[in-house]
Amino acid sequence: MPAADISGVFASEPDRFTVRASRRSEPPIPIQHSWQVRCDEPGLTIDEQIERVLGRVRPLVEPIVTLVETTDVTARLQIVRDFNARDGEDEVLDEIVTPDGEILTKLPGQHQLLGWGLEPAVPGPHRGEPRLR
Repeated sequence: MPAADISGVFASEPDRFTVRASRRSEPPIPIQHSWQVRCDEPGLTIDEQIERVLGRVRPLVEPIVTLVETTDVTARLQIVRDFNARDGEDEVLDEIVTPDGEILTKLPGQHQLLGWGLEPAVPGPHRGEPRLR
């Protein structure tokens, strides 16, 4: 399904989209159309980036589920992190206090933007599959 059609269903525009075989037809590259929500804001931890993306995707959950259930469309959440910023980023070795009071100390060379987790998915009414909150 082309990105323009998906945008019509979602009443929302993607941050980026790709068109199947727009770069090469044999074999087709990219291999499929895509409609993407992204967070390219520098300096955020991966938790913060994921929360920003999920915050934008959550209102689209029902239209996504309907689209997947009624058409030949598949949906996936793909996390991609690029650490090749031209200007780089200064290493931060501050201690972090967890909600239960544990003090974590970052080690030299351990990138401060690594480390993240997602809440467990809540089983939804659609074929018992996990759903976004």
